[in-house]
Amino acid sequence: MPRRKWSSPPCRHISGSARRSSASRLAYLSEAGYIAQRRVRTGSRYRVWLRMTRSGREAYRRHHAALVAIVNGG
Repeated sequence: MPRRKWSSPPCRHISGSARRSSASRLAYLSEAGYIAQRRVRTGSRYRVWLRMTRSGREAYRRHHAALVAIVNGG
């Protein structure tokens, strides 16, 4: 999986979640050590940049493998 950084507005668009619910989900993932967040000031606003940590990528791979196994019947 390539390393990428995402800002929070595109992540909200992809997930289809509202700002408040995405903030709580991101806080949970950050506390679990799955993502790292960095706040950067752009003009008068802050933009939050996100990246998956090594443990986050490993957890994602395990989760994806489990879903593939379910779909493939085993």
